[in-house]
Amino acid sequence: MLKGLIAGLAVFVVNIVMSGFKLESVGGGFLYILLGVILDLALGRKGGLYVAAVGFAITTSLFILPLLLGIGKVVVVGMDLTTGLILFTVANALYWAVFYGVYELAGRYLH
Repeated sequence: MLKGLIAGLAVFVVNIVMSGFKLESVGGGFLYILLGVILDLALGRKGGLYVAAVGFAITTSLFILPLLLGIGKVVVVGMDLTTGLILFTVANALYWAVFYGVYELAGRYLH
């Protein structure tokens, strides 16, 4: 649980910095902390890569699945929808790569 919390906090900080310290990104950052703790409790014994992969799948599906089903509406200012979805997926992959790196480092120093 502690490894997931530390890694989630690291992603939270990266999320805040990448957004330019905007208040809107705080909610998304808390999602990574919450998912980090929950996934660490549920899947932590399978390893950090597994936890990060499942977290990436969950956060990507939370954003893209409603759009594919026609439930949500996303407006990305300054770019078309496809470019916005690709940009979101790349940024989300970056967040989970940071999560994985910090998770593995925390695992080395906490045991």
